[in-house]
Amino acid sequence: SSGGIYSDVNNPRQPTTSGASNSRYTQMYNRVRGISGDTALKENSGTPQRQALQWLVSGDPTGVSPDDKTFMLRYALTVIYYAFQGENWYTNEAWLVNANLCAWIGVNCSVRTSSDSNGQVVSKYEITGLSLGNMNLAGSIPTELSYISSLIDIDFSQNRITGTVPTSIGSVVNLESLNLSKNNIEGSIPVTFSVLTELQVLRLNDNMLTGGVLKALANADRLRILHLEHNNLSGVIPSVVCSNVTSSTDFVIGCGVTCSCCNMVCT
Repeated sequence: SSGGIYSDVNNPRQPTTSGASNSRYTQMYNRVRGISGDTALKENSGTPQRQALQWLVSGDPTGVSPDDKTFMLRYALTVIYYAFQGENWYTNEAWLVNANLCAWIGVNCSVRTSSDSNGQVVSKYEITGLSLGNMNLAGSIPTELSYISSLIDIDFSQNRITGTVPTSIGSVVNLESLNLSKNNIEGSIPVTFSVLTELQVLRLNDNMLTGGVLKALANADRLRILHLEHNNLSGVIPSVVCSNVTSSTDFVIGCGVTCSCCNMVCT
């Protein structure tokens, strides 16, 4: 296939849909297929994954190497950009531009220090938060989000997100706060949420969610804020959630859900 050229050199965020038959392309393809699969990366598919790959091959102004330790994180964030139509966000400052991922607006990082085998202190940045609430995000949550396993806080509230909550979010095991409220998300709360034992804040209110809540919240014994109102959910909030009630906890459910320790909102 022809080289991975861009339709507008002045706008490197918009790749053409042509492929690139070179070793850089092959190396990058082989790395990202592990989390995205071949179907999503198919040439001319126009998927967020394909757009992200093409941008990394020939549009990224940093020319990052596929061997770079930040490459896969850069890919995952770029998929998020295309999946949520980043060109239409209210602000997308530094996205797909800056070499430092922590400079991309809404990407929050923390420094983690550790000692290497020689006793030297090593510092590295980790992406611990995505704060993209009220940014005009539109589209479905990509499974690549879960590759950013260091995430502690995700805020995609007050946007135009559709589709379902990916089950893969259960692999973000350090997640403490998830806010997907005020979107147009459908489907059920994934059972894989039961793995998120660090979860303290869960805001899923004002969506179109259906199904039961019992299994998803089976191990949510650290929750202090839970908002599920204005959905079509059903079932019982497990007793492990209510065992955590204090004067500062804030649990709100909708009419179809049973809970001994929650406030109910039915309007």
